[in-house]
Amino acid sequence: MALLQRPVRLAVIGAVAVLVTASLGLHWLRFLRFAISSILYPYQLDYGEGIVWQQALLMLGPRMYGDINQYPFVVFHYPPFYHVTVRAVSALGIDMLVAGRSISFLAALVIGALPLFVGLMIVLLDEDEKAQQQAFMFGPPPLGPGAPALDRLLAYGRERLEFVHAHFGLLSDANRDPQMRFNEPMMLHHRHIRVLLEDAGTTGDLDAQAFALHTLLDADYVHRELTLRGHTLEQLGDAWESVARKLCGK
Repeated sequence: MALLQRPVRLAVIGAVAVLVTASLGLHWLRFLRFAISSILYPYQLDYGEGIVWQQALLMLGPRMYGDINQYPFVVFHYPPFYHVTVRAVSALGIDMLVAGRSISFLAALVIGALPLFVGLMIVLLDEDEKAQQQAFMFGPPPLGPGAPALDRLLAYGRERLEFVHAHFGLLSDANRDPQMRFNEPMMLHHRHIRVLLEDAGTTGDLDAQAFALHTLLDADYVHRELTLRGHTLEQLGDAWESVARKLCGK
């Protein structure tokens, strides 16, 4: 897959997505049919459902979530927001069982959709990451080969700042795992910075200097500078350029 050009990769990913979506769609229709029949069922679906509603109807107020070691010695299985929402919906004339099951069904849909959405965003991030890597390794100058090392380094910094700002959410989530900072894509950026420093004639500990520059492109750091300190991407690019020039002795 990595050897395929970006349009071809996107086409392959799209085809796979269509097949997976079609398969999931069939299962979804079966699930939907079962869900609707369950929502409209006029009696309790199981013993536990009856307990939930009897408790909610008979024990309103603070006692619903009191100490289990004190009267009435019960535990409510659903949070207060659930019961408040169900009562609000049932006030429209909808049966309380139907209202409760409908809210549970919608909650299940949202929870189920979130991983799919996050997965799609990760795929898109991966594609954008590969496109940027292709640009600074094989693209036209000044970002790609053919320009002086310092010019490439400065262009890379500004380009990466734009990328990090555009993909802040996913990159920030990835940063919660310390090992993600040292995975292969991140280390590729580190090696790229190190090579450009070396080609620009920088002396000293190139690894440490590369990590120092790379830190200025961290998603959480960039977001903090933009939101809390009121800096712009142009200013952050100028700061990157200032540090890069000093490291290169320019």
